[in-house]
Amino acid sequence: MELRQYLHIVRKRIGVIVLGTVLAGAVAFAVSSQLPPTYSASTSLLVRSGIEGNEYAAMLADQHLAATYRELLTKRPLVEAAGRNLDLPLSAMAEFTSGVSVWVVPDTSVIRLAVATSDPRLAMELANEIVAVFLRAPGDTGAGQGDHIQVLEAATLPAGPESPRILFNTLVAAIGGCALAAGAALLMWYLDDTLGTAEEISHSLSLPTLAKIPRPTRLRKQQEPASALAEPTSSLAEAYRALSARLWFSSEHVGPEANGMPNTLLVTSPLSRGEKSNLAGNLGAAMAGAGLQVLLVDADVQQPTLHELFGATNKTGLTNLLTGTADCEECVSNTDIPSLSLISAGPAAETSGLSWTRLAHLVEDVRERADVVLFDAPPVLAAADTMVLASQVEATILAVNSGHTRREVALQAVERLRSMRASLIGAVLNGV
Repeated sequence: MELRQYLHIVRKRIGVIVLGTVLAGAVAFAVSSQLPPTYSASTSLLVRSGIEGNEYAAMLADQHLAATYRELLTKRPLVEAAGRNLDLPLSAMAEFTSGVSVWVVPDTSVIRLAVATSDPRLAMELANEIVAVFLRAPGDTGAGQGDHIQVLEAATLPAGPESPRILFNTLVAAIGGCALAAGAALLMWYLDDTLGTAEEISHSLSLPTLAKIPRPTRLRKQQEPASALAEPTSSLAEAYRALSARLWFSSEHVGPEANGMPNTLLVTSPLSRGEKSNLAGNLGAAMAGAGLQVLLVDADVQQPTLHELFGATNKTGLTNLLTGTADCEECVSNTDIPSLSLISAGPAAETSGLSWTRLAHLVEDVRERADVVLFDAPPVLAAADTMVLASQVEATILAVNSGHTRREVALQAVERLRSMRASLIGAVLNGV
């Protein structure tokens, strides 16, 4: 997997990663903030065996004696004796004993003794008192008059709590949460069977991606076809102009009336309707903005939307043309966009008498009325009419909704279109 694929996964699942990071850090912060603070005070002791002459033997004896003293310093009677001297309650001795830790500094004869309690002053006093009791103890349980031990550094009052380390715990938890969330994002990508990139479309469908349409902002809805003209500097408008230009300069599908632009063009989708109707409406607006005479035909007679998008009437339309109850002049309506006209789907009551055998004649009739006739067809897998219509036009575009259109569904749509020998020139990736 290439670096850009990882970056795409991160960008696609950035919400999951951020949520995991913030949630883990917040939980760690909340838990750490509720823990009682613990203060630690430590003292250092130097052990000398008193052997002279042979330095190596003296060093070994010092370290051996330091190890012995370390064991003696951890004994419960020593801690209890120090506690009694400080007038500590006997019931708390077990807790104080568990807070005492003793270790020998590696490769030396220096012993460090630390005491951790919830009271900083008690931690200091108990550490020093344990050493004092040890130095006074007889030979079997202590150093015996301190002949072989020297206090290098007495315990002092702790400047702050040793734990919990709230900032450290929060950062570690946040990093761990980020790593787990990134792993989850990678797993989600691995299990995701939707199409989200041009590379995936090329690999799965063997189709070029003609354009990538960005996801609209909250202030600019994609359902407004005029946005391609109303905001000419926006990335959304630029994407539709780029698609229009690519179709214009397509060398494989040259229409007789449009200087390279396919004269009859169909927009469809595998299964859902929203993205293909938005694409047809905005593409028609962009083509009209480029100076072409465009005729939009809403061929989705079951769920028509173009008349609503352009504020046109749906009293007469494509269903009337196919049933022979109206002619083109009666069905074509103008829009607020110059050079863009519309044939709406027509009344749903007329669909029972449709004659799709007249479709070829209809395409021939309307192609003379505009530089580009743009059909908004039903989803391929939802209506057989689309395949009939796709076989009659010069070029077909498949609208794919990024992150929502399933790979298998899109592949079935492509196979059906190709089985009808439709000229499928590419896909448009919506919502990038």
